[in-house]
Amino acid sequence: MMILSGLVVVWSLFWAPAWCGAANRNGKFCINNSRGLLLGCHLRQHRWQKFKMLFYSKRWAQFTRGMWASPTAILATVSGGIGTVSAVATGIKDFVLS
Repeated sequence: MMILSGLVVVWSLFWAPAWCGAANRNGKFCINNSRGLLLGCHLRQHRWQKFKMLFYSKRWAQFTRGMWASPTAILATVSGGIGTVSAVATGIKDFVLS
């Protein structure tokens, strides 16, 4: 069960179809297609920008805004959250029962 939960989390972070969501120079967000919630689109700068958003507290609002931008991003966000909770619950259950 823990392996399947881990696969769901990895899928949502790196392979789920989503919008890029990186900030453009005009202040709007990129709507190009990307793979996963953590990766940007085909533009190299957008990939770095999405990665840097994880480490700067001011940019968390921008990063999480893209997680709810489209139905596919919502599906990836919800399934990633459920997979994370499932993996943690399975790990705790296995630790307690052993």
